[in-house]
Amino acid sequence: MTKPLEPPTPEWHERWTSWFERSCPVEDLPAPGGEVFRHATRAARTFAALALTPPVYDTSGAHVPADLVEALAVEADALLATERQRRGLGRKWNCGPGPVAERMLDRVDLPAVVHALTGVHVAPPHGGTYLGYLDEGDSLSLHLDKQGFGEITAILCLRHRPATSPSAGESTAASGTVVIDSSGYRHFPAQAGALLVFDGAFTPHGRTPTTGEEQVLLLTLGFRALGVELSGRRRPLPAPELLLR
Repeated sequence: MTKPLEPPTPEWHERWTSWFERSCPVEDLPAPGGEVFRHATRAARTFAALALTPPVYDTSGAHVPADLVEALAVEADALLATERQRRGLGRKWNCGPGPVAERMLDRVDLPAVVHALTGVHVAPPHGGTYLGYLDEGDSLSLHLDKQGFGEITAILCLRHRPATSPSAGESTAASGTVVIDSSGYRHFPAQAGALLVFDGAFTPHGRTPTTGEEQVLLLTLGFRALGVELSGRRRPLPAPELLLR
């Protein structure tokens, strides 16, 4: 019988998250080639050696039916209108899932979806949150997921309403999820039904700010890995000031 092992200590996660939030603000990401950029990609290279999977972005819409995505968006709208709160890093609105999200497993075998995309076996999701980027400038600082959220993070985009220019009626630059890997920044634009799956504990990730009237609704899910030796993940890596000196 297999069971997930503990990921890194909170101190490890918190010190690195603080460094990314301070040194790599999503509102003004460090330019490629600069010293901070080199430090960030060097750190990402170290993290990647322990990550269970690189980020996988699926835009096929084949895994979660479109009508379920829309039902989740309607539920997220209603809950965020009455129960939302700003919590955590950056500026965004959070609320817990409702009955539609809780019954999602009745229609979608989410562990099978994660395995098909990443090759990692996981237990059913043990946690989930609706996220609303509803006001201009809403964003999420670059961070590493806390140990309690699990080894695999999935982000399902429920709705994206792009901003338009009042004068020309043309779309402006859209926000998106951004991750840092050994080669630099990877940007994943919002698209309803798109699914981003990655190892959140070892992949620095965040969201660039919304612009104008742009709005984004997301559902994030946390999964624990099964049948994988995770002992190396329990070993705290050097603090930023040691690894990056």
